[in-house]
Amino acid sequence: MLRKLSQYIVEFKSGFRTKGSFAQNFAISFSGTALAQVLGFIFTPFIARIYGPEIYGLFALFVSITNNIAPVATLQFPSGFVAAKGEAEFHNLIRITFLVLVFFTALIFLLTYFFKTPILNFFNANALIPFAFIIPVYIFFMGLDQILLGWNIRRKEFKRGAIGKIFSVITSKGLTVLWGIIAGPVPLGMIIGNLLIYPFESLIKLNRSIRKELRLFLNWPSLQSIKATLINFRIYPYYVTTGMIINNLSNQLPVYYFSVAFNQSIVGYFALASSLVMMPISIVVTSSTTVFLQKAAEVYQQQPEQLKGIVNLLYNRLFWLSLVPLVFFALLSEWAFVVIFGEEWKQAGVFASFLAMGAIFSVPANPLAVLFRIMHHERDNFFINLIFIGVKFVGLLWGIINENILFSVIGFSIAMMMGYATQIFWLFGMVRLERAILIRDLVIVSLLFCLIVFIKL
Repeated sequence: MLRKLSQYIVEFKSGFRTKGSFAQNFAISFSGTALAQVLGFIFTPFIARIYGPEIYGLFALFVSITNNIAPVATLQFPSGFVAAKGEAEFHNLIRITFLVLVFFTALIFLLTYFFKTPILNFFNANALIPFAFIIPVYIFFMGLDQILLGWNIRRKEFKRGAIGKIFSVITSKGLTVLWGIIAGPVPLGMIIGNLLIYPFESLIKLNRSIRKELRLFLNWPSLQSIKATLINFRIYPYYVTTGMIINNLSNQLPVYYFSVAFNQSIVGYFALASSLVMMPISIVVTSSTTVFLQKAAEVYQQQPEQLKGIVNLLYNRLFWLSLVPLVFFALLSEWAFVVIFGEEWKQAGVFASFLAMGAIFSVPANPLAVLFRIMHHERDNFFINLIFIGVKFVGLLWGIINENILFSVIGFSIAMMMGYATQIFWLFGMVRLERAILIRDLVIVSLLFCLIVFIKL
């Protein structure tokens, strides 16, 4: 195991020296994301101690709602920027995406105005009703950031995204802490602090080359040209967007479930545990997804026979890179949460140990999932996500049956592990890659998961 991990590190170092290579672009994205996450982690203990589990839970519910709405705002067209054939089609897609964003922002504003009270009361979160008007603001800036991110990926401007993450995290988390100290622990402090991430990152992503290109948008193309672009990318609203909504709902299902079935403090425990588990994971996932999307799209269009090798290499690197740290984290999380966040967050540490094991396969699965779009298998991804949202819900119900919240978290973690492994299994079949290695890895992770459950219970 250690020999393989060492071998992948040596290969990565070699590739890093090649300008414009996958390894070098990955390293740029990775370093920016890693530093941003480290800075975010430094602020997290202060935020957790200032705001407490209940406020943290209300904030988590607010963010879950916006994250589930956000994919509709752009119909996920930005994820197709790299697949556009030619600059004319690419620019048409940007025009379409921006118009879609404006339309859905206005629509979400109206829906929020009329339905905010019954929806938030259903989730036992009436404390969020005065802040519901911020939801469409979130949606607009999230959509704008996605447009610029897709644009930067198309232009291979990975440094911009890395720098943007660093400055936005410092501003966002710093304001959140100051708000809690000066104005007191209220949900608005965390909501506004988190909102600032998107406009700050957008400003930095708006580089000189993009600003020059903006002049081209003054000349509006023919309606026939716009229509042709819409036809070419018509699958994105149908399957990519709905798939993203289902995937987000699947990941945020415990937040909604615990809000209705338990209370906001339980939501807070789960939200902090999940965010701490995902913090190191997102460093790798975000960096590798950004670079792999561009690289895989390029290889598939020019040298499709090489895609299999790239997938195999990325899977092996990311699996071994995640396995050891997450198992180590699962063993020590309960103790670490008490030391770092305080005794009131001990339950969150227990949650984190199970979530860490369930998330191991998410590290290679999330970057590789872009293959569904690149290879035009969006429908497959849609149905996989649809099935596993049901599996995750059943996992959560296990806690109700046993009257134990830990069983809900364990059930959700098992469902998460099986869902990501199934997704990778399917992707291997798409590129005709041998699946035996995945089955071996699944057995290893399952045995380690059982060991963690035995220790913690």
